[in-house]
Amino acid sequence: MIDGQDPEEIQASLLEHAARTAAEENWQLTPEGRERAADLAAVAASKVQDEGDLARARESVRALITTATTVPSEQEGRATRGPGETGRLDDNGLDQALLSLCPGLWPFC
Repeated sequence: MIDGQDPEEIQASLLEHAARTAAEENWQLTPEGRERAADLAAVAASKVQDEGDLARARESVRALITTATTVPSEQEGRATRGPGETGRLDDNGLDQALLSLCPGLWPFC
């Protein structure tokens, strides 16, 4: 654990990072997507031991969200969106992205 931060603070920080990353891509997490992202952030927070781990976890969260928002819309579990619309990213979309990134995406796989 990083000095001065407990796992819940790290989890909250990673969840906020996920939401911000999605927003940068013009997507928002659905309630189910946010719950799944929170679960994944908790996994990551439990494995973070130092600032290097935290930076790596943040990069992995970004990779997960970016992959989830760029997977072809024909794939099951991913919402579609029209031009100029904000997409909605759910738990299925996150799970599909995770499957495409594992093995190898620390700390999730």
